[in-house]
Amino acid sequence: MQFAGRPVIAYKKGGALETVAAKGPNPSGVHFSDLTTDAISAAVNFFKENEEAFTVESCRAKALEFSEQQFLKQLELWLEVNVPKAEQLT
Repeated sequence: MQFAGRPVIAYKKGGALETVAAKGPNPSGVHFSDLTTDAISAAVNFFKENEEAFTVESCRAKALEFSEQQFLKQLELWLEVNVPKAEQLT
């Protein structure tokens, strides 16, 4: 939903740690640490109390960090750095 400018409430594990910015000046969502109704409720309440902090722009910007275009750009940079190193080994 971040791509549509909507914040995310996500379990604080796996990919959500990287894809959902829960801290800092431009948050795109909220994390919860435990898979319990209390933890999820606390995350929802935190979101409700701080809803104005989650902007369409910050949510969309975070999602765009994981776009196909960004992936290809990062892959190209990685290849430029690492392929010459590998060629030197052969």
